Amino acid sequence: MKKWRGKMVWLLPSLIICIAVLLLFNHNYQKMTEPPDDNWSRALDIGTTPILRSPHAKMMKGNATVSFLTPNGIQDNSYNEDFEKLERKNHDIPVDKFTQFYIEEDRVVYTDYYHLYDEESGKKISEIQKFFPLKSEASTEMRISYSV
Repeated sequence: MKKWRGKMVWLLPSLIICIAVLLLFNHNYQKMTEPPDDNWSRALDIGTTPILRSPHAKMMKGNATVSFLTPNGIQDNSYNEDFEKLERKNHDIPVDKFTQFYIEEDRVVYTDYYHLYDEESGKKISEIQKFFPLKSEASTEMRISYSV
């Protein structure tokens, strides 16, 4: 009996501490895994593209605009502050794996690796060696607005 009493001095407090830690872990785990509020975090379906290129994102007139290539041309989606789709524009241009584009307001220029074209007229603007469209104007506009 004395052996058990000597072990109970260490066993009982250890058991109480383990149970308390497990209860605390369970409480915090349930708190962290509760479902989020509506519209707190959701996936934003922008679209699919046949070419492995990231979409172009920019701010126009206070709305976020995302442009990307589709099999039929360029799709331009406009979103408000809550990321609800406001407008969808399609620009019909020929698309292949070398197609790159640049959009400024309603003006679209694109390249097929060798030539630069205007979307409105479809005419060749120039022969080119390389074309470097801006990846994202959203961060550039923010920097300009802070520096002015």
